[in-house]
Amino acid sequence: MAFPNLSQLSLRKQAPTGTGVPRLAPDAAPTANLRDLPPDLLQKLVGLVDAKNPCAEVVKLCGLDREWLGWCRSGWLYDAANSVFGYYGTLRTFEGVQRHYAERGEPVPETPKAYFQTACLARFVASDRASLGVARHHPFYEARLLHQVRTTEWARLAFVPKDLSNYGEIAKLIVQRDGSALSHVPTDRADYGSIAKFALQEHGSSLYHVPKDRADYGEIAKFALQQHGSALYNVPTDRDDYGSLAKLAVQQNGRALYSVPDDRADYGEIAKLAVQQNGYALEFVPEYRADYGEIAKLAVQQNGFALFYVTGDRNDYGEIAALAVQDNGEALKYVLGYRADYGEIAKLAVVTNGEALGHVPKDRADYGEIAALAVETMGVALVYVAKDRADYGEIAKLAVQHDGWVLEYVPKDRADYGEIAKLAVQENGQALREVPKDRADYGEIAKLAVQENGEALNYVPEDRADYGEIAKLAVQENGFALEFVPGDRADYDEIAKLSGLDNDSDSDSDSMEYELAKLAGTG
Repeated sequence: MAFPNLSQLSLRKQAPTGTGVPRLAPDAAPTANLRDLPPDLLQKLVGLVDAKNPCAEVVKLCGLDREWLGWCRSGWLYDAANSVFGYYGTLRTFEGVQRHYAERGEPVPETPKAYFQTACLARFVASDRASLGVARHHPFYEARLLHQVRTTEWARLAFVPKDLSNYGEIAKLIVQRDGSALSHVPTDRADYGSIAKFALQEHGSSLYHVPKDRADYGEIAKFALQQHGSALYNVPTDRDDYGSLAKLAVQQNGRALYSVPDDRADYGEIAKLAVQQNGYALEFVPEYRADYGEIAKLAVQQNGFALFYVTGDRNDYGEIAALAVQDNGEALKYVLGYRADYGEIAKLAVVTNGEALGHVPKDRADYGEIAALAVETMGVALVYVAKDRADYGEIAKLAVQHDGWVLEYVPKDRADYGEIAKLAVQENGQALREVPKDRADYGEIAKLAVQENGEALNYVPEDRADYGEIAKLAVQENGFALEFVPGDRADYDEIAKLSGLDNDSDSDSDSMEYELAKLAGTG
């Protein structure tokens, strides 16, 4: 909202009347302007312009400060509020408002407060198309309508008088909420282009309502397409600047390619821009085009899943598929398993994403080779490998060397479980958590685990005969593993010394760490 020029707005002192109702003395000379208001009060008033209920907020101001209360009682604050909120309209002053009503033969408001209250009660209703529920001659009409539009969901632009001085402001607010409201804006307005852009910023479909023969149509269309590429379907394809507009559109939304005629000389150029923004735009590219392969390669590099739109009988399919799975290994699900080059494509896929192994047929002769690559990329891909495969053990070993936690998925009754477990805990000592504690080789596995991560001692049963030996290895790897050692063990002091937390130095910090660790062990 445009604020009035504060220096031109005057406030007049009030004089009492015989009825006890204060009013402005008609012959009083101007004694102050808005700049004479306390700065904090003026700032408060300006800040209330967009309040949901500014009128109630103004009344509250009277109780916030004794000086302000004086301004309220004198009526000056309401005079100032009328000026700031624009309720005086073009009349500028309360005296001008009084003359206006007097000339119309209507009741004249006696005080700025009374007029303020009348303006505050004005409510516009869309059901009254003639006046919107408020007589047009009221000086506060424009300001109150703008405020209602600004602070509510009121959006009936069709009923707003088009000759209002603030029509442009009102229209801009409404078209942002309802793009179709642009159809009610007179196209011969000097600010039509500006209003249209407000609509298009939120609603690309509003471009439909912009006359195609406007001199600034191209400029408006560019603005629209940079926000909403899909609005391209509203642009006439025979425009001289269609190509440049289409390029803007597909760079914002690749799927806007849907609207571009594929017989255009520059279609290929536009399509390449489209698929680089959204690989799925390949859906709209005719496969018979000579440049389809080139466009498809760009598409699958942007989104490997765009391979879905490429038919498998193309001579360059293998090339395109290889690019697709390198962008997204899961795109392997679109590649037919009977292809002679499937194995090579699958290897590229699992190196990109080990979980692509889930799409590889398990009866392939090269499955083991592909699976090995997959688990080296992502150990958890082991879950896709059949446990009854002759080479499962070798694949599992590769997997746990990549991620020790994968030991969780290895059957514990395998003859080679111990061997696999040892590799797992050397990659991540914490994988000891997965090892059954009743295994004959548990101690051996545990020793390897705590040498990788001393805190793996947490998983070792304290009643084991070899616990002390394992604990010594653990605290040498990480002194703080001492916290897992029971403090009442006969060998506790021996273990503690190996942790490095027990020494005869004068270091208070080291001594404190030792005592804390010992207390933790006895807990």
